[in-house]
Amino acid sequence: MNNNAISYFGLTTSQSQILFSLERMLVINDIPATAVKKKVIINYEKRAKVKKQWLALWEKSINDYLTHLDNSNSRLLMTHSEIVQSILEENKKTETEIWKYLILLECCFLAAYTPLGGTQEEIEESGKLFAGLKLDKESRKKTLLEIAALLDIDSKYVEVFEKSKKAAFKRLSNYWFKVAVSAGVGLLIAIILLIPGVREIAVAVAPQGLHGAAAVQAGLAALGGGAIAAGGLGTAGGFAVVVGGGALLGIGAGGSVGLLIASNNSKAILGESVKLEVVLREIVLAIQNDTLQFQQILNKLSAEKEALKLELERLKKAQKENQKKIKELKKSIDYLERLIKDLRK
Repeated sequence: MNNNAISYFGLTTSQSQILFSLERMLVINDIPATAVKKKVIINYEKRAKVKKQWLALWEKSINDYLTHLDNSNSRLLMTHSEIVQSILEENKKTETEIWKYLILLECCFLAAYTPLGGTQEEIEESGKLFAGLKLDKESRKKTLLEIAALLDIDSKYVEVFEKSKKAAFKRLSNYWFKVAVSAGVGLLIAIILLIPGVREIAVAVAPQGLHGAAAVQAGLAALGGGAIAAGGLGTAGGFAVVVGGGALLGIGAGGSVGLLIASNNSKAILGESVKLEVVLREIVLAIQNDTLQFQQILNKLSAEKEALKLELERLKKAQKENQKKIKELKKSIDYLERLIKDLRK
């Protein structure tokens, strides 16, 4: 895959800073909306307090990553004016507008209140603490429209991405099971800790000075830049975070992260597949009208699927020890085949 194709799924350091800041806005606006809900059965004030706990942990982890990335002084943008100024500056130095649509898409897929990392025990504990928490629908929609306005994107794309996301999920999952269609940074961090080998990759490419959950989060976010840097680009000329379903194409971690995620957790690949389909249909084709890149990305996706099939055959040779992995991998391959078939219609 050429570098132009990779650019559909990579955000620079400054663009990543804008993304995380806009995601923070979704949560910041959600918390007061939670607190004012009528107390019927659930104590909404308590839920708002727990949401604040999650936000504090998330902010620290993201700020740790941004601070250490490329030895920069980047941080979450806390004020409206800071975000506006940063977007204006990015507009001046960036020729295409793909990054704006990727950021809006990621905000639409934000998996707020998911476990942020740590040991498996810590993940389970935080999972219980944050269980049942989700973004308030009205607040979420209002903030997404505000984000579209800040990015100077037609507000219709909020609805376009939402509808496309739901339709893709229905087609790809075939209603086999219900999961949160969200493969944003939060969800992948939770998954990455449960997959042998991926944690080591994430921590290995994390900026120096980060440890524990912060190292894992930073490592995951740096997968794009870290791996591309090995090929000569680096984060300064490449990417700080891979989004839009790019993990399925082997972008990052030396091209192996897609395989590792897919072979161990079919729910993750379902979420990433949904996101990738939305990107290809609504950004690559509808907005960019880039049929050549669409075909090249589809070819790469087919190659990743074949790699998973080889992995399946390897696991079958020791079937007794790999029953669970085989089951998950079969589902993963099925989702990829559905995705490829759906995109070729």
